[in-house]
Amino acid sequence: MTPQRFFGVIKRRSLIVWCVIAVGVALMWSLRSLVPASYAAISHVVLVSENGARDPSVSIVDLPSIATGSVVLQRVRQAQQLPISLIDLKKSVSAKVLGKSSIMEIGYKDESAERSIAVSNAIADTLSQYYDEISTQRYDINVDRLTGEMDAQAAKMRQLDTQIKKVFSI
Repeated sequence: MTPQRFFGVIKRRSLIVWCVIAVGVALMWSLRSLVPASYAAISHVVLVSENGARDPSVSIVDLPSIATGSVVLQRVRQAQQLPISLIDLKKSVSAKVLGKSSIMEIGYKDESAERSIAVSNAIADTLSQYYDEISTQRYDINVDRLTGEMDAQAAKMRQLDTQIKKVFSI
């Protein structure tokens, strides 16, 4: 084989290779518009109790189901004015506890990068607010009951004071 023939074969085959690459790139470029872009944002929530002890009202294991539950997601949907249904929102949200830690990862996938970040952060914020509601709900009920009893006892004391004043004024 002469050097001219060798370079001729390489030139012919390289032309085929370059044509295949060009057709492949053109095909990928045209099919790119068929697949929508998808962005994923992740927020981390850390469960920290104020008094240093674990809160018995909600376990860290329960938080992923609460984060992907209807109450939290409906509040996020209304706050962010999302144009999707609650079912579609649930499909795009993921929540999991990282190992055996007190850190939970909340993810959201969307076609808009800004919206995926905003919704992921909104879910974390709403979960935190809802967690506070759940953990203080029993205390609020007890405080309301105690306040009612204190008001009733104060009314009895006022009534007794007026009766004592009547007895001593006679």
